Amino acid sequence: MKKKGFKGTTTCEIPNEAGVNETTLFRHFKNKKGILISAFEQFSYISAFSTAIRERVK
Repeated sequence: MKKKGFKGTTTCEIPNEAGVNETTLFRHFKNKKGILISAFEQFSYISAFSTAIRERVK
């Protein structure tokens, strides 16, 4: 997705690059959007910052 963008990347290319079966991709993420959301949640600190701010500003 980094090279081709969201629309330019196919669901065939992603598992090939990751070394997994396409069925595995759909089982875990359902679709490309699911992969993107999962990656964002795993590598983003925005959620943790939001929680920390809410806890301190009561």
